[in-house]
Amino acid sequence: MSLSTLYHAFFLWLDRRLDGPNWLWKLTLASVAVSVFLAFPAYSLLYGHLNDTLTIDAWDFIEIQAQDLLHPTKLDYYIRRENMIFRWFLPALSWLTGHNIVLIIIIQAVLGIGFIYLSASLYFSFSKDKIQTALFTLAIANLLVGSFGFVDVIGYGDGFACFFLMVCLVTRQPVLFSLSLLLSFLVDERSLMAAGFVCLWWIAKEYMAQDDTKRDGIGKFFRATLKSPAWLVVVCWAVYLAGRTYVRLRYFPDHTYSSMGTPVLFADAHRFGLGSSLWTAFEGMWILIGAAFLLLWYCGRRFLLLALIIGMLVLITSVVFVHDIDRAMSYAFPIFFISGLILVKTVPISEQRLLLFFVALICVIHPLLYTMGYDKIIWVEPFPMRIAMLVDRLMGWGYFDDPLHLE
Repeated sequence: MSLSTLYHAFFLWLDRRLDGPNWLWKLTLASVAVSVFLAFPAYSLLYGHLNDTLTIDAWDFIEIQAQDLLHPTKLDYYIRRENMIFRWFLPALSWLTGHNIVLIIIIQAVLGIGFIYLSASLYFSFSKDKIQTALFTLAIANLLVGSFGFVDVIGYGDGFACFFLMVCLVTRQPVLFSLSLLLSFLVDERSLMAAGFVCLWWIAKEYMAQDDTKRDGIGKFFRATLKSPAWLVVVCWAVYLAGRTYVRLRYFPDHTYSSMGTPVLFADAHRFGLGSSLWTAFEGMWILIGAAFLLLWYCGRRFLLLALIIGMLVLITSVVFVHDIDRAMSYAFPIFFISGLILVKTVPISEQRLLLFFVALICVIHPLLYTMGYDKIIWVEPFPMRIAMLVDRLMGWGYFDDPLHLE
């Protein structure tokens, strides 16, 4: 027995499990189950909010916004509220559901499953390999971006935004593409930056599809850009920013963002958690991204490499201005598919599987961590830990400090 024997045996086992016409759904549900088991949502927080034993301010302000989007009250109650006044999707959904938070959470979870399914479907569309698709899906399902639809019970809405962005990766039908992108903008402004990576996905797809014998050059890159739906992204940016500017000048002329200013790089309390945030946003996917960049350089596709490097620099430069860096980084998830496409187009299938095996392994075994402002690291505990905390609470042992966060 050797490690290589176990490695190949695992692939044979996985291939058998992926047999049948509904293998994508089987893969999706299995990946979601693993993700939720390893990072179980803090439903105790939601329970406490619904029973008035604690307050989740985001849900309170969403209800206020739902009553009058253009004239929300109590803006100065909590600093985060000033960041939410142009985020209209959740207030609209709150109004439609009668502020039924449980129903909103259920809808979010359904879209979270949809996000994982579309991820698997998209990766298989260009890899044509079930093994790679399974490894990639398992990896993304165990990242923060793949868990948004399940672990977010405090009203951030990132699961909705990422689902809408995911739709923009799988379709270029103008109406559906534009509507999905605009909805993502209305969930959270982080989607504005993410739209740039949507552009890069379509450009990379056209660029990598061109004849390899053609000399790499700026013309080749521009041809790929013109064939992509990048113009739709520009139109959506213009429509959203024009509408937002009008609303700001008309209804919020004195609005400012007090939390914006000095980059976290120059504030000690922020910088202490910076390295952790940059790593935990992508975890094992950093290996895939690094391999893709190296392959582009080695293959001489310098203009696509330059575009991706610029995109990553803009991403990192922009996220250091916010508290929850890993949330902002996670919106750039299209870079995973771009990197996977580059891998598929440039190296043998055996090497693709080997790299994705280690990517998935790291993403699965790494605890789901994220930084909640400054250097406060949050661990989304696995299901057994949640059960232990619940038993501790019910038995009154006191091994955990307020394990259900009810006080």
